[in-house]
Amino acid sequence: RATRAVLSQAMAELSAEGKAFNPRIPLGAMIEVPSAAVLTAMLAKEVDFFSLGTNDLVQYVLAADREDASVGDYYQPLHPAVLWVIRFVADAARTAGRPLSICGEMAGDPAYTELLLGLGLREFSVAPGEILEVKNAIRAATLADAETLATAALALGSTAEVEELLEQRRLARR
Repeated sequence: RATRAVLSQAMAELSAEGKAFNPRIPLGAMIEVPSAAVLTAMLAKEVDFFSLGTNDLVQYVLAADREDASVGDYYQPLHPAVLWVIRFVADAARTAGRPLSICGEMAGDPAYTELLLGLGLREFSVAPGEILEVKNAIRAATLADAETLATAALALGSTAEVEELLEQRRLARR
């Protein structure tokens, strides 16, 4: 709301000065912390789109600073809690009719692409060097299979079990 107020003020100033501007600037929200994830449906009333930042989200969901060697082992992108938060955010964004993209290391790892598709993600923001591999992973997947994979992953209770599921999936595709 504060950001919209600042935008409105800037637009009023530009208008008063007779300067041209786009009055329909889309406003988005980064979902990187659990509090924002839990409030996705409420935030959807205020924003036009979302971006799910996986690096910080994993860190904060698991209280595992990836830069701190003493807790670095707890930084696990495939932890069931992380997967459930991603699913929750994707469902809330879809229900609200708000576009959701995903960025961060998870988005750029083709080993996670099918799972992320199954969790409801459709837009991936990746580094240029990752585009081809992620694009190929998307092309190799079907939504039905991705959703089945996600359902299976969400039923598991540990990172190791999710990793094993993805490894079995990878070997089955060979």
